[in-house]
Amino acid sequence: MATVRDGPAWTRVRARRPAVGATPSIRNMFIIPTVAFLIVFNIFPLIYSLGYSFTDFRASLNAPANFVGLRNYSRAVERPASSGTISGSRRNT
Repeated sequence: MATVRDGPAWTRVRARRPAVGATPSIRNMFIIPTVAFLIVFNIFPLIYSLGYSFTDFRASLNAPANFVGLRNYSRAVERPASSGTISGSRRNT
């Protein structure tokens, strides 16, 4: 007489083996360079350009950048030429 344990092979439960590459050192070997790449090429330029947006920096001039605060943003909103581009960007976003 057959017992429950003697069923077909596909019904037997096998012990799971640990996944390949599941160790923290292998995982960190891939994650750390990816995070460093994102910081260097995405986050740093974003913060750097945000800092420049509060100055009167001109790349074509050899003059130091002076802090002007929100003056650049207020001029961008007040100009009629930029109102079309701002509304277009808002519409397409």
